[in-house]
Amino acid sequence: MTDLNPEKQMGLTRRRFISESCKALAVGTLGAGTISLLTACGGSTPTTSSGSTTVTYTFMAFSKLTDAPAVSTAMSNTAKLKKLNIKVNLNPIDSASYDQKLQLGYTGGQTYDMVFTAPWTNNYTQNAIKGNFLALDDLLPQYAPDLYHSMPTAFWDAVRVNGKIYGAPNQNYFAYVFGLFLVKKYADKYADTIPATITSYADIEPYLAAVKKNEPNVTPVYMTDTGVAGGLMFSSIDHGIDAFAGTTGLAGVYHTDKNLKVFNVFESPEYQQAVELRWKWKQLGYFKKDPVPAAVSVAQVQAGEYAMLIGQQAKPNDIPTIQQHFGIPMTVKQIGTPFLTTNGLLQNMNSIVRTSPHPDQVLQFMNVINTDTELFNLLCHGIEGKHYVFVNKAEKLIGFPSGLTATTDPYNPGSDWMFGNEQNGYYTDPNSVGVFANIQQANNTATRSTAFGFTFDPTNVKTEIAQLNALIGPIPTGAMPTALQYGKLDPQKLPGYLSQLKQAGADTIVAEAQKQLDAWAAKQK
Repeated sequence: MTDLNPEKQMGLTRRRFISESCKALAVGTLGAGTISLLTACGGSTPTTSSGSTTVTYTFMAFSKLTDAPAVSTAMSNTAKLKKLNIKVNLNPIDSASYDQKLQLGYTGGQTYDMVFTAPWTNNYTQNAIKGNFLALDDLLPQYAPDLYHSMPTAFWDAVRVNGKIYGAPNQNYFAYVFGLFLVKKYADKYADTIPATITSYADIEPYLAAVKKNEPNVTPVYMTDTGVAGGLMFSSIDHGIDAFAGTTGLAGVYHTDKNLKVFNVFESPEYQQAVELRWKWKQLGYFKKDPVPAAVSVAQVQAGEYAMLIGQQAKPNDIPTIQQHFGIPMTVKQIGTPFLTTNGLLQNMNSIVRTSPHPDQVLQFMNVINTDTELFNLLCHGIEGKHYVFVNKAEKLIGFPSGLTATTDPYNPGSDWMFGNEQNGYYTDPNSVGVFANIQQANNTATRSTAFGFTFDPTNVKTEIAQLNALIGPIPTGAMPTALQYGKLDPQKLPGYLSQLKQAGADTIVAEAQKQLDAWAAKQK
């Protein structure tokens, strides 16, 4: 999607909007007078002439962060990092090439310090298995004690790969929950059709029917020409399923199942029902006959031409950002109850690469950006007065300096979730003030999947995973999964799709996941 309100857009929503909203640009690194230029793949400079250690932090950039050198210097000059004798080198890499450049760098022996990692880019589990990341078990308590003690032991255990900790989760809302985003003026008008509690997408059908009947110029459900931007793809979380990362979403368990029975998610009754429901909605005219591209459809949402978005993450910190992105007031109804999965912790992490010559100082840096408000917000928002100003200091609400916008600000990452503990962050939208306050409490009290802490190792089924990826994702427009999941194809075609999955090795993947899960469960007793 293209942001049609850049003057207000300080931040980005997560992966879904990252992929559609941002056309990433190559980003420069530190210039002469600070430290040596890095290579295109990033790198690390061990020390400066003063003898202090320079820690290089490599992360994804979704805009051109031309002032990264200035922010690096400002961070280096803080009292906290001066005391630790640490200088900072921010090394943003455009999101389009981030994963590829890092993988090439690892293979070529490139020196790195700290890197952003997740299941969806610079894959945490696979890099740990390959030996690209450094095990932190002994170092964490010594060099990052504040960070280490800020999360329960169970969270650190959940990110272990083959028994070792290879990264630190960035603290945002870990528990997944998705929801329905109803355009407020229609939600208010047809409030009597909306149940107080939504347990499934079918519960909202009376509302959609009312809109279809009474609003001839309004399409009940938002969808783009690819479907992706509307969030219509089947989400296991919506249905209480913990689908394991590394299995292309195919293998999982019901999050309340104490027997930990692994199954093929695409063979589940929930998937069948979802496909049938999408098809039904298509026949009833709840989607546009000919959906338009995301860049056009956002303007249509803002103009009130849709009544509902579905399949969007509805965590407290996501809600204001989505409303801001679409520029229209919405009423949010969560679907089901949030629950915590291993994948929820792995979504946004930072790791230390094994080639780092000074992992102890890197961990000290990681510790302070997770605990120090000044350093965290320098990293997230840049320099006060230059890249942001306070709108309301008491509420920690910021905006752009006069003359700057989201697109002209030379340092506007818009990705607090990537860097550390969001609870220490400033707010960029008045509607979001206060949403970070309960992050730790929410994470510590969230219902945990019975498989929480289990991490799937795809090593033994790499061939099958590759074959499944060709069928499941990335999905070209019009492919069978897309057509089924977006109501474009009759559900009678589902058995044919399931047959293709089996031929590609679905049963082998499920069996391997069950074997690994059983072994993991035996160790928990």
